[in-house]
Amino acid sequence: MVNVGVEVERKAQDGDTTGVVSGDGTPVTRQITDTDVDQVRITVGTPSLFFAKPDGDVEGAKIQYKIEIRYSGGSFTQVGEEHTISGISRGLYQEKQLIVFDPNGAFPIDIRVTRTHARYVRPEGRTLQDDFIWYDYTEKVLEKTRFPNSAVTGFKIDAKQFPNVPTRSYRIRGIKVRIPHNATVRSDGSLEYDSSTPFNGTFKAAREWTNDPAWILFDLLTNTRYGMGSQILTPEELEEDKAGNFEGASDVPSNLDVYSFQQASAYCGEQVTVSEGALSSICLQRASADTGRRLQVNSGNVLCIQGNAFLGSWWHHCCPGCA
Repeated sequence: MVNVGVEVERKAQDGDTTGVVSGDGTPVTRQITDTDVDQVRITVGTPSLFFAKPDGDVEGAKIQYKIEIRYSGGSFTQVGEEHTISGISRGLYQEKQLIVFDPNGAFPIDIRVTRTHARYVRPEGRTLQDDFIWYDYTEKVLEKTRFPNSAVTGFKIDAKQFPNVPTRSYRIRGIKVRIPHNATVRSDGSLEYDSSTPFNGTFKAAREWTNDPAWILFDLLTNTRYGMGSQILTPEELEEDKAGNFEGASDVPSNLDVYSFQQASAYCGEQVTVSEGALSSICLQRASADTGRRLQVNSGNVLCIQGNAFLGSWWHHCCPGCA
């Protein structure tokens, strides 16, 4: 379960979207009154920026400014360092600055932008373009949204490096399952059992990822959300599961023989040598289940498919109706 912030953008109202910031130190101030707002992104810039000499040569100019914030009943404090725009721009240049509000700050909140570098003195015969404008601002509400039982990913990319949205691919291992107390997950996903610690019918306290077919099948048989747990567990076990209490190391469904699953798992995880030619061989696990269930199908069919992935005779003994 994760919480993901969703941005709800609100543009400034018409008639309150521009403000020329004076070069004499007079600031432009905006007030935020909506108590749901968590952040504000302001857009500042200049229509053009340059010094033009009478002979046609062009030189760069500079704008420096600071951003300050004031919560209700308080005084203005500067947000971050001073910002600088410098160089030559024949056309519109804009940049955005993000202001994050203190969760404990009181509304209304005032934001002001002040030009800190005095405007250049315009020599006779020269053209100076260095107007500084606060163009607009966007109020942002971070909405806490739950995505239960989901894997959520997101990232930001630089448009300068990626002119088009790049193709993404993800390696998805899948759901973590319960594994025996004396099992360790190998690098290939199979399980290795500690021969000095016999299996006593209990599980580890925390779930782990594995591609072991036996315990994946066990999970499908016992899970009440995506498996057959509602039909396998007893009424008492279902009540404990509903309360989130049927996940302990010793919580084992009475209708399933966990020792048979452990024997099947040990067989699946046994390392076997496979020849790759006259001069080489590799060691692999006997059976694995690197699969993903992407389609909505009958749960019984899923169990048959999973069971047939390993130990066919053992599975048909448990489920004689599966083909």
